[in-house]
Formats: sequence, C-alpha cells, structure tokens
Amino acid sequence: IYSGQWDRNQKSGRCLITFPSIDDASYAGDVSEGQLHGFGLFKNRGLTYEGEFKHNAKEGEGTLLNPDGTLEY
Repeated sequence: IYSGQWDRNQKSGRCLITFPSIDDASYAGDVSEGQLHGFGLFKNRGLTYEGEFKHNAKEGEGTLLNPDGTLEY
C-alpha cells in the first residue's frame, strides 16, 4: 500500500509503503520512478535497515539491526 508523492504518474519523492503480503514489512523513505531509491528505513520480521537504496536494493551506507537490537552491520 503506497502513500506518498507522485511525479508524472510515477511514485517519486517521499513515501510510506506497507507490504501486507510480506509479513507486514514497511518502507519509509525516498522513491524514484517507482523504485526504492535514496535514503530510507525498511522493516521486516523484526529486522530494521536504515540507509541508502538504489534501484530497489540496499546500496551504499546503512545499518542493519537484528530483532534483539544488536547491530548486524
């Protein structure tokens, strides 16, 4: 479920996306041309990644926290 900005009929800008079919995963951050791109916060199954995304993938600097709060990277 997408809630956010649009540009030329494409998801672009700041947004909040929830993925009910993927264990209620969520993403809050930047999108460009419909893809996770820029800085964002992704949560899924207790894991939390905060950092850079490029073309729907984690890329660049970021941190990944395990469900118990320990730092994975």
